[in-house]
Amino acid sequence: MPEGPETARQYDRLMTHLYYNAGQQYPFLVNVIQIGNRYHDRVNIEDLRSCLGQRLQHIAFRGKEYFLLFNSAGHDELKVVRAHHMMGGHWVVEKPDLNNPNPVVPANCHFRFDFSWTPNSEVPEMVVYFQNNRFGQFQIMTGYSSFERAYTNIAPGFLEDERTRMTFEEWNIRWSRLRGNAYLRDILMDQHILCSGIGNYLFAEIMWAMKLHPDTLIYQLRPADVSRLFDVVRMVIWRFYGGDNKQIYQKALTPTGYPIEVLVRDKRKIYYSPHEQLIQL
Repeated sequence: MPEGPETARQYDRLMTHLYYNAGQQYPFLVNVIQIGNRYHDRVNIEDLRSCLGQRLQHIAFRGKEYFLLFNSAGHDELKVVRAHHMMGGHWVVEKPDLNNPNPVVPANCHFRFDFSWTPNSEVPEMVVYFQNNRFGQFQIMTGYSSFERAYTNIAPGFLEDERTRMTFEEWNIRWSRLRGNAYLRDILMDQHILCSGIGNYLFAEIMWAMKLHPDTLIYQLRPADVSRLFDVVRMVIWRFYGGDNKQIYQKALTPTGYPIEVLVRDKRKIYYSPHEQLIQL
């Protein structure tokens, strides 16, 4: 399932195809097609078609989610596509084959966006598919305020723009609001409480780097542990954004040679080393 690093790399690819390669300007949306019926009862595709002939305004991401902002023809409001791929999905960007009237659609794709560098073009110069294998979310919202509410409702991540990414100060403020005996895993993997972008594999790698047991409770962390956790979370996320291989998740042995076991918590498989990850701090 794509987590923060995979989402950020997908964002980089989208920006490369739809912005940087065009001399730092976005293309025009010239067609949008719904493929299949997975989102048929939840998405009004005609609402998005009101943006045809209008320029893509911006692409943003936070945590595990993407936002594509389009002009809305005839008035000042925006149309916002909000998407979360999940389970191995991603955006597929292709150059259309103009000699093939029936191109092969990549598997598990549910929407196709046709872009051109000129408005109202009947021939797309770039085709972008939204692809996800299971569970993915896709929503069309209207208005900048809707985008702003959805975006800020997600906790800051560690890979976004410098103006919006997680800071040590924000981390401490959010941590100070935590109450009760919650499990650290629930806090880290909730996309709205402390930070965003962390799922199963990042949690396993972070907890191993901290040498903490997966059942650690938040009250067990001292102030120095909370500060170190911020550094480790940031380091692990940036490491995987850079392409590092997993050390714990779905492995048999740790890099230090100890066996890895699997705990099941709330239907999640959590990989850890019982020899190295102690619950006591």
